[in-house]
Amino acid sequence: MGADGLGKKKKKKKKRIVMEVSTADSNPPLNGAWMPLLTPIECAELLRCHPKTTLKLAREHKLPAIRLGRHWRFRKCDLLAWIDSQIEDCE
Repeated sequence: MGADGLGKKKKKKKKRIVMEVSTADSNPPLNGAWMPLLTPIECAELLRCHPKTTLKLAREHKLPAIRLGRHWRFRKCDLLAWIDSQIEDCE
């Protein structure tokens, strides 16, 4: 039943999200080439872990990620830089 008790349900309006891409990127990808965004599954294959782990790390801001609406995407160059930053020297 609806809020008025007459049995009709109100439809929720879907929010439309528009992503703008800037041509003047202050952090261009490797060699100035455009790099496609990876899905959580592709990211998990690169990191050799489960896709749910990549999503958990992205939500916790522990993994560099981009959120487009309810979808998470990952840039390969950011992931490779993140991997390099995670390596600790053995002494």
